[in-house]
Amino acid sequence: MKNYKTLIFVIVLGLTMLASVSLAAGAEKGEGLKNAVWQAVNLIILLAVFYKFGKRPVKDFLRNRSQSIKDSIEEAKKAKQKAEALFKEYQGKLERLGQEAEAIYEQISREGQAEKERIVAQANKSAEKLLAEARNIGRQEIAKAKDLLRKEAAELAVKLAQAKIEKNLQETDQRRLVEEFLEKVRGIR
Repeated sequence: MKNYKTLIFVIVLGLTMLASVSLAAGAEKGEGLKNAVWQAVNLIILLAVFYKFGKRPVKDFLRNRSQSIKDSIEEAKKAKQKAEALFKEYQGKLERLGQEAEAIYEQISREGQAEKERIVAQANKSAEKLLAEARNIGRQEIAKAKDLLRKEAAELAVKLAQAKIEKNLQETDQRRLVEEFLEKVRGIR
């Protein structure tokens, strides 16, 4: 109904404009009204032909265009929903990645601390082992030094005794000792 009112309004407006132009152009010759009527008839025929043959194609075009716009809007809504879903998914992934990164950092920190403790324990064991070896070597060196001191003390004691004996021993005592020694050697043979 609204389309018919619009069509009638356009026809009346067109006729009015055409009539005023025709009247203005034909006013000099006196044929203005006659021309205006023929032009109005031509316009009505032209509009009727357009309406008869152009109504369906224009209507189909407008319907198709309307449907195309509706389809585009639906596609845009679907694309928007899909984009929002992807956004939420990626936002969730980013949050999980942040949590995973924090968990990895904590795990690496724990592993680093455990490795540090292991290295310190191993270093302590190595230090204790080296200290024990050093103590053993020290004991061995002390024992060697004691043995050496004993030998040197014994040699020194022998030398001192020999010197004392030589000093205190007289020639007669020397002969007597030599003879006693020789008799013992003979007795052994």
